[in-house]
Amino acid sequence: MAFIRIKNIKNNKYAYLVENTWTNKGTRQKVKAYLGKVLDLKLINQLDFDEFISKFKLKNTTPKETIINLIQWELYRHGFKQGTKDKKPCWKYDKITAFPEDGLINIKKRNIVLNINDNFMCNHTLNAILNFSSDSDQEEVAFELAEAFVIAGIQIPKEVFINIYQKIHKKDRTRVK
Repeated sequence: MAFIRIKNIKNNKYAYLVENTWTNKGTRQKVKAYLGKVLDLKLINQLDFDEFISKFKLKNTTPKETIINLIQWELYRHGFKQGTKDKKPCWKYDKITAFPEDGLINIKKRNIVLNINDNFMCNHTLNAILNFSSDSDQEEVAFELAEAFVIAGIQIPKEVFINIYQKIHKKDRTRVK
């Protein structure tokens, strides 16, 4: 199973996707991908999710729309403002641009990682939620989906999580559409 490791290099933090492998000398970590420079963000706005949906007049009709709204809500709570870039809707904070619908966060097209809620929102973790799919049993799927939100730094309200789960879980397959 892959996870995110942070390395400190010359007073800067960088995130890597790593995976443990077993060798005859014990466990070793293999870097699977460089995720980007880590930027720490603090919670600025305490607005709850329902108030956010109302304030920005958003729809929550499909699980994917709800997930995108959750990403936008978390960005808003950490100081991002709605905007556009190249005629595409986005969220901006200083030099950071986030495209929640595409699962992208960058500075001048360079991938970055946001340290929010003691976890990491980045292209990798956002796409894990936006493209979530599992063949596991019902209990395991719920755990995997919850973990995907936590790892991305999204503090999803319980009732919203249940609603998403009920919409995406089918008898033998779970997938965000």
